[in-house]
Parts: sequence; C-alpha cells; structure tokens
Amino acid sequence: MSKPVTITNQEVNVSDDNEVTVTLTVAKESVAQTYRAVLADLGRNAQIKGFRRGKVPPDVIERKFGDSVRSEAVQALVQASFEQAVEGIEQKPMQLAAPHVHADDELDLDADYTFSVHYDTFPEVTLGTYRGLALDELQVAPGEEDLGRELKALQEQNAIVVDKAPAAVKVEGADPPPAPVAETGDVITVDFVERDAAEPQAAKASAAEGSAALTAHAAAQRAAGDDGEGTTRRDFIFEIGTGYNAYGIDDDVVGMNMGESRTITKEFAADYQYPELAGRKIDLTVSLKALKSKQLPEIDDELAQDISDRFESLDDLKADIETRLTENASRLVRERVISELLDRVLEASTLALPRSMVEAELAGEWRELVARAGGDEARTVQALESNGRTREQLFDEWRPGVERRLKLMLLVDKLADEEKIEVSDEDLDAELEKRAKERNTDAASLKQQYEQANMLRMLRTDVRNERLYDQLLEASELKKGKKLSYLDLVQGNY
Repeated sequence: MSKPVTITNQEVNVSDDNEVTVTLTVAKESVAQTYRAVLADLGRNAQIKGFRRGKVPPDVIERKFGDSVRSEAVQALVQASFEQAVEGIEQKPMQLAAPHVHADDELDLDADYTFSVHYDTFPEVTLGTYRGLALDELQVAPGEEDLGRELKALQEQNAIVVDKAPAAVKVEGADPPPAPVAETGDVITVDFVERDAAEPQAAKASAAEGSAALTAHAAAQRAAGDDGEGTTRRDFIFEIGTGYNAYGIDDDVVGMNMGESRTITKEFAADYQYPELAGRKIDLTVSLKALKSKQLPEIDDELAQDISDRFESLDDLKADIETRLTENASRLVRERVISELLDRVLEASTLALPRSMVEAELAGEWRELVARAGGDEARTVQALESNGRTREQLFDEWRPGVERRLKLMLLVDKLADEEKIEVSDEDLDAELEKRAKERNTDAASLKQQYEQANMLRMLRTDVRNERLYDQLLEASELKKGKKLSYLDLVQGNY
C-alpha cells in the first residue's frame, strides 16, 4: 500500500508467559482506501468476457468477486496496519511461531475496523545478583590409579584378536586336548533365532522387525529375516562381559563350545532400555560360530611407539596422559563452578518462557529421536506404545530439562549483553587457528568446514560465552571445595 494506514486506537497487553495481544482500530478512511486498492489491483489483472484486460470497471469486479475482494482487503488491511504498528512496539514477535490473527471477514466501508493479533515475544530477563558470589571449587588431582586405568584402556585398544586355542592344561586321557570354551573377555560371533516364549514355534507366522539396538551394537554385518521359526540375526559379534548386545546374554553364553547351540529364555522388564524387547518373554537360540581371544600387548616402550610417533618411550606416553588428565580435570572443575554460578543466578532472576519457544524445542527433540530410530515416526510412536508410553508423556518427561536449557540460554545472552561481551572477526579467526592446531589441520580448511555446516555463528557464541564465564569467575569468590578423585569427577559423583 502506498499510503500509511491511519490507526485510531492501539492497545498492547503482555501476559505472564510473554504472549502479546495487540488490538488495533483502523480508521474508516483507511478501510475504504485499502478496499479500493485491492479492487483496482484485481481490475488490472482480471480477465472477464466482453472487457479488455485491465479495462474492467470496478463495479463489475465488485459484483463478480465481491466476497473475494473483501477477504483480500481484510488481509491487506491487517498486514499493513500490524506491520506499521509493530515498528513502535517494544515487544517484537518471535520467529518461532507465526502471529495468530483474530479478525472479522465482514468489512464495513463506512466504519472503523478493529482486530487483534496474538504472538509470543522474547521474555524480559531481570537479572539477580551475579557478581561476588561465593563458589566452591572441587580439589582434584589425577593419581597413579588414574594413570594405570588409562594405560590399561590403551592396552585393550591395541590388543589383537586371534582364534582361541585349546586349553593349555593337558587333561589325562584326553586326546585331542579339550576344545576351548567361551569366557568373559572373549570375542564371539553368533547367530540368533528369536521367538516369543509364549507361542509355539509353529504358530510363529512372522516375527518382529530387526532390532535397531542390535544394529547400533553390531561390529559386523548381519542378515535379518524370518525362517518360519522366528526372527534370525546372523554374524553378530560382541565381547563377552561388555554388555554390548541388546539381549543381555553375556553370562548365558559363558562355557559354550564352538558349533554349540543353546536356547536361552529371557524375560525383559516393561521399562527395558530397548522398546522392541520391553515387557516380552522370549526364547533365544544362540549358535556359536567363531570364538576368539584377545592378546594384550605389554605396557612398555614398544606400545608407546605403536600408539604415536610422538612417543619414544613409555615415560613419554605417561607424561602425555598425565597432562591430558590434569587438563581434563581442570576443565570439568571449571564447568561445574560455572554451572553452579548460572544456577544461582537463574534462581535469583526473573524469566518466563514463551510457550511457543518450549514447544519448538520439544518438537526438535522429537525429530532427533525419530531420526535416531530410522526416520519412521509411526514406528517410533508404536515402539513407545508397546512400552506403555505416549508421545505426550515423553514430552512431559523432557519438558523440565528443555525449560532449564532454554532459560540458561536466555540468561547467558542477557549476562553477555550486561557485561558488554563482544567477539570480533579477528577473535573468531584466532579461535579457528587454535582449534586447527589441536586437530592438526589448517585454519582455512577448518573455517570452510564451519561455514558449510552453518556453524560459524555457534562458534562465535562459544567464544563469547567463554569470555563471559572468565569475567564472571574473576568477579566471584572461589573457595576450595572438597577433595574428589578424578574418577568420581568424570562420572559426576559429586
């Protein structure tokens, strides 16, 4: 529209949960002006028999398209007047949810026109005290036990897997030596045949689809299908004792011989971690196809050299581990202090989340869950229902965590504004240089990766937040907290 709309009355109300209601009254002159503009636009483009295009008289357009003209005029009037009014309103609409309009389709060209628009706005954050807070700093110093645990993990990672040999101890009268049996720590390859224990084998016409959980744990390809006797899964590999199998059969397969088949009855709780097995009782026939043992290397200079060219000796490797553990402990202690600080500030601040912000975040969580389950929403819902749960119940479980995360995000944004934390392009380039060095790549390539993934803005926010936390911690009173082992720190056992 070429001319501004004349608004004769404007009311703005903001609810406790940051929903804004804007009620506008538009002068009858602007109503008529908008109607004529819509009418003229239709006349320029309408094709009506007996008239040349663009030459259709307004009264003909009005008779033929009266309802459409009024409907379009209402839309044009609402859009133009709201866009004009919102420029002067402090509480701007969020982009997460479109404004909802309450407007009458009936348009009286001789009267003012009143309508209302409802939308969510970003909440106003009123900060509580955030400087000078007394905070406890955990005292953690990695020790020999932690170093040994890391070396043991590296030893496991560098183990080789070989066919398990027969027992080394000779048994009198046994020729050949007794065949090896499966033990904790062995790596085995098995086939599964799964059937419901409540049904006879012949009655099992079809079986449940392959478990997504097994796919996640499988270390080799498996074929899945129905052989008429149950669902078959082939060539599944796992290490006994790790629990890396959905059925939880580590203890059940101990003592099996090569080529042996064993039927195991398993009953799963209603809240079992894998929905496709939750609440079921099954008969699982396991056939042992391959049995291998792990050979661990010695923890010595040779192992250190195998791990990295940077290490010439075991002492070099130990020094690197000690440095890494110390740096990780410092990072985790810092994160805990920051978390305590933010929680205390949040508790003392005033912040009400808009409903649309929470719902948008919950919808995002749901999309991620569906994607992890293979992208089939109907199947995801079905898996929940088989476990006695609904999508709505899941949202209720997620809601407290989502609300806390959103509140902390808004709180940090407000604190950064209050502390005037800014990140320049030079600061961003310096962070990219630092990360590139850590990843043994060049900064230009890394920046290109961030750009392609649309993550530069997130990186800028990370840099801003770290600067903010440094500033807040400097303004806090850090006290020595309790001593804690490195393992308890990593596991969150505070």
